[in-house]
Amino acid sequence: MDAEDTINQPLPPLVKSASRSSLDESVSWFHGKITRDAAERILETNGNQEGLFLVRESSSSPGDYVLSLIHDNTPIHYQIRRHGEDAFFSIDDGPIVHGLEMLISYYQEDAQGLSTKLGHMCKAQPPPPDSRRHGRTNLLHRATKEGELTVVTELLKSGYHNLDAKNQEGQTAVHLASIAGFDDILDLLLKNSANPNIIDGNGLTPLHYACLNNRPSTVVVLIHYRANPQLRATETGWVPLHYAAFHGYTDVVQMLLSLHCPCHPRSNYNETPSDLAMKNNHKDCLSLLRNHIPHQPCSSRSSWFHENVDREKAVQLLHSRGFKDGMFLVRRSTRKKDIYVLTVVQNSHPYNYEIQCEGNFYFIDDGPYLESLEHIIDYYSRMADGLPTNLVYAVAPETTVSLDVEFESRKVVVSCNVIV
Repeated sequence: MDAEDTINQPLPPLVKSASRSSLDESVSWFHGKITRDAAERILETNGNQEGLFLVRESSSSPGDYVLSLIHDNTPIHYQIRRHGEDAFFSIDDGPIVHGLEMLISYYQEDAQGLSTKLGHMCKAQPPPPDSRRHGRTNLLHRATKEGELTVVTELLKSGYHNLDAKNQEGQTAVHLASIAGFDDILDLLLKNSANPNIIDGNGLTPLHYACLNNRPSTVVVLIHYRANPQLRATETGWVPLHYAAFHGYTDVVQMLLSLHCPCHPRSNYNETPSDLAMKNNHKDCLSLLRNHIPHQPCSSRSSWFHENVDREKAVQLLHSRGFKDGMFLVRRSTRKKDIYVLTVVQNSHPYNYEIQCEGNFYFIDDGPYLESLEHIIDYYSRMADGLPTNLVYAVAPETTVSLDVEFESRKVVVSCNVIV
């Protein structure tokens, strides 16, 4: 007996509509964890006609998938690469598409760089809920939306596993709880490992919705469970603070700032929250943002700044200290005046990022405006936000003694040599 049968609750039974059934039928090309050989046998059994296809889990790269298709009577296999933790996928150099079902639909319209346009599917089952942009409403969605804590509790007790399944709008139960401000349900879902950073069909996270709906207490719950306050809305590049400032929600703005969220993140159009508050004449909110004093950084530039080091020497220094993932240093650019360079190691490869200045602020690429080099290091030690990894191991100049630096609650080791 499943969870819906065992729960005594006032919600009407969930009826699977014909439209939902047909939606699942149209995406029932997923064959789970099968081998390459098994995929080729299934394609052959189904006729080997041009464009025949199926999708399976990747055996070599967990979280990725493989598109297997027929072209000129020959099976061809394409790696479907997942980008980040959410349901964004691409094939080769093609576009990154939100939702595995949307990616397949894209290649059903035209070959778009594949050897052939996708035709008939080898029918099996719909793709996993966490891979989809849109899903279908289930009992957990309905119970969450109606604030039925008892029903949600019993569902989780009964072993309900699809906590990140999406409804027709592409929203999970965590989205719905965040929109409504049902903090007790939200806490329960997140305590049971629901994803706080999942993106819905509109390109928004639960934290975006908490800010959009003026729910400061919900913001606290989400960030407690590691919701990322710097994830950007797909269309605009707005982070949650943009939404709070746009609507003049001073309590939410104050809460985000108290939780060490950067005060000056930038949108796709280079807008900051202050710009949006001023545009909409939210004077209290604008004053709060302009007068905000950021928290004190946890390191000083003596721990990681190298005055006269070029790119080659920087890499040599990193190699001499172990070349570990997350190891970094900052140096002056040898080619551009007033530009600094962050060099960081990931997967045994050095990456170099220009740290630019704009007025009194520093920034990397499209990251937030920050108040100092120390704030840059502090910020990127807490979240990668476009870098290949968080900053973990600071490489100090050789004239500096060894020390440990605390970034928030996390220890960041400063590596150095002492010249005697």
